[in-house]
Amino acid sequence: NLKKSGGTSESWYEEIAAYSAFDREEIRKEFDLIDADIIVCGSTFGVLLEKVFEHPALTEKKTSDNWYYFEDFDGSGKRRLYIDGYHPANRWPDLMNYYTVASIYQQALKANRIEG
Repeated sequence: NLKKSGGTSESWYEEIAAYSAFDREEIRKEFDLIDADIIVCGSTFGVLLEKVFEHPALTEKKTSDNWYYFEDFDGSGKRRLYIDGYHPANRWPDLMNYYTVASIYQQALKANRIEG
């Protein structure tokens, strides 16, 4: 979660971006501590990239139509898989959310196998 404090059941991107920039160091420490291989973002990959990692926005050429990225965005020297799916609190059925993330993950694994 990029927004580290409570609030209402809805958040706007501008609000998430502001919290992310404010809590940048805490979020980076979590990345170091957890050292995950896969990061799942709830439609917040752009905020994570720009506000937490202070990485420039991806150009249209670099964006993924399939919502996944294998990169070292956090500067750790470790290539991680970032999946940008819908936030689980959306109003779609849970099963549809599950299959969306599972499909993105499968596409990422296939692409990595071919490229890597």
